[in-house]
Amino acid sequence: MESYKVELGRAKVANQVTEALLTGLKKQAANLKVSDKEREAIIDRMTEQEIGRVSFPPSPRMFASDITEERLFQRMHERGGEYAVLSGEGRPVMDNIMGRYSGKDRTGDGIYLAGVTGDTITRDRVGNENGPEDRIIINPCLNVCVMLQPDKYLEVARHPALRASGALARIRSVWLPSLVGARLEEPEEPGLNGFILEEY
Repeated sequence: MESYKVELGRAKVANQVTEALLTGLKKQAANLKVSDKEREAIIDRMTEQEIGRVSFPPSPRMFASDITEERLFQRMHERGGEYAVLSGEGRPVMDNIMGRYSGKDRTGDGIYLAGVTGDTITRDRVGNENGPEDRIIINPCLNVCVMLQPDKYLEVARHPALRASGALARIRSVWLPSLVGARLEEPEEPGLNGFILEEY
C-alpha cells in the first residue's frame, strides 16, 4: 500500500508540473509577437507534454463490495479486465444489478453478464473537454460472490428483466439450511435438551 501511495503521489506531482508547463506555453503561443513558425514549435512542445502525462496507478484493491456499473467498468479496465465483487451483505450489490442507478425500467446487469462469461466489453462515450471516451476490455474476468438474506434472493429471483436477460441462469446460487438452534460451541457439547425446551 505504501508503494502505491508513493507512485500515486509522484504521478500527481508530475502532472501538476506538466500543467504548469502547459500554462506557460499557452501564454507564449497567445503572444501576438510570436511568429507562425514559433507558434507551431510551441504547439509541438505542448503536444509532447500532453502525451507525456503520467497515468495514475490502479488501486491495489482487487475487489469492491458496493459499486455502480460504471465504476465497475473503470476498475476492470484499470486491471486488464480482472476484478471481483465480494460482499457478506449483498443487498447493495443486488440493488445495483436491479437498476438502482440505471434509470427507469433499466437494469445494471450488463457488465456482470459480460464479465462472468468473458465477452468483450466496449464503452464509447462523448466524453469531456479532453475528448471522447473509447475503452475496450477483452476477455474480462469478473468474479462475484455475495451473501444474501432469503427475502432479497427471492426478490432478485422474481425480477422479470433479470430472468429474461439470463443473469439469474449464470448465477450459481446456494441456499444453505438455517443453523439456528443447531450450532454447538464446543466439539463435544451436547445438543439442546428438547424436554427442557418444551415449555418454551
